[in-house]
Amino acid sequence: MTWEFTSPLTLLGEWRDRTDAAELHELLLLGFTVDLPFLEKTLIPTARALGARITVIGDAGQGLYDPVDVRMAGRSYFHGLAACRGGSFHPKLALFIGAHEAVAAIGSGNPTMAGWGYNDELWTVLRGQETGAPELFRELGTWLTALSGPVLVPQYAAELLEEIAARLAEFQTSQHPARVLHNLGTGLLAQLPAGPVDELHLYAPFVDRNGRALARIIERFAPARLTIGVQERWSSYDGDKILEALADGPDAELRLLAEQRPRHGKLLEWRSDDRWTALTGSANLTGAALLNSTADGGNCELGALAPVASPLMPDGTATELGHLRGRRTVREVEGRPGLLVLGALLRGAGLLQVTLGHPYEVEVVVEVSPDGSPGSWLRIGTIPAGITAQEFAVREFAGAVVRIVDPRTGGRSESPPVFVVHPTRCARRQADENRPASATAIPRRRSSLTRRWAVASATTCSGCPTCSQNTAPLCRTEPPRPRRSRQFMTAMPPTLTNVSRPSGGPSL
Repeated sequence: MTWEFTSPLTLLGEWRDRTDAAELHELLLLGFTVDLPFLEKTLIPTARALGARITVIGDAGQGLYDPVDVRMAGRSYFHGLAACRGGSFHPKLALFIGAHEAVAAIGSGNPTMAGWGYNDELWTVLRGQETGAPELFRELGTWLTALSGPVLVPQYAAELLEEIAARLAEFQTSQHPARVLHNLGTGLLAQLPAGPVDELHLYAPFVDRNGRALARIIERFAPARLTIGVQERWSSYDGDKILEALADGPDAELRLLAEQRPRHGKLLEWRSDDRWTALTGSANLTGAALLNSTADGGNCELGALAPVASPLMPDGTATELGHLRGRRTVREVEGRPGLLVLGALLRGAGLLQVTLGHPYEVEVVVEVSPDGSPGSWLRIGTIPAGITAQEFAVREFAGAVVRIVDPRTGGRSESPPVFVVHPTRCARRQADENRPASATAIPRRRSSLTRRWAVASATTCSGCPTCSQNTAPLCRTEPPRPRRSRQFMTAMPPTLTNVSRPSGGPSL
């Protein structure tokens, strides 16, 4: 079934408005581009007021924010970055877990204003109870556990993903015709059933510039009829390469999609007899998304394969394929930054662990700033060549900004920023005494990160090198500063609605 759904904010609004006042225990957000100031205005305060531990992970080279505009990262929610060895970290997932239920949205929308508010996106929503959930939740948990193998993430992020996966493993699941698909070890296209099929529909904002993925899709499905949708100006494609891929192929229709708003959804759907099946999620019509596995240098993608009652292909204007001849709107992709830092974690009072995207051939400088403003950066040390993680004795800077700098460039080459994470401040909140008691509330389980931080914070100094150098303000044994009492309740913004948008997708 489908219902009016615009973004994961819809799901958060549903949880907030529940009559049983159920607490939200976990909220996991994964995306390619992540707009932290947007999330801090629209999602973080409400989710924290509901009690959630929040984890936000995006591609290491794609943060859409200036650090001076970020206020809660590391203080109210876990933030980390991910890097694939060859492609991009590209899944879009919003996972909500409560005391006895879970809801997951797998789709095409990044956690940004465009992805959750303006673009036309496609989502598949999964719902399950602890006593009965579709098998897709087990598959999703398996993917979360395996993610930190081919994808580089800081150790604390890997542990968070494993803890969330362990919680999903507690759900009793049953067989379901839908599946969660990913490409960590095998390309997505190779996991789809082979044809022939009666009809095949394709659309995505990015089509391979060389047409290779399109040709392989047609080869696998052998459709009797093909419809490919593009937005003439906003899609990224090479018309001549599309025509080459379709040469000597099936009866084909070019469908020009309306351009009132960008169509960012990704769809591969087919019909056999009277049954429609759709693959939705994060994968564009490219080799990096559909043909290659993450382990072999492709993107990291996540999708949902499900039967649908009717086709999800949007309406448009049927046009002759020759209309594409000579048209080329391919967007050049910016290269990944040369320097990457994935995360920064406080491992006790005053001990900061910094994790790099990969080891470098030269020593890199680590700098920290209270808020990322110009002139506020302080050098705290270096990470030797060949090393991916290093610890530094610093003041307890929860939420401070960390970056690395190549000393050979005089500070002109720097990494995208990350935010210092304080595990106890970001942990799931205790029940708010001002919030009505919930019949579904259960005692809070302390995560391994929180337990280790508490142990490390209790460690006493016994003549460490930091103290012997008479730098007491940086000593790891400095007691944590008192935390200011803060309330995290806010009103949700009005839900965006547009009944013409296929954002609902399947609801399972």
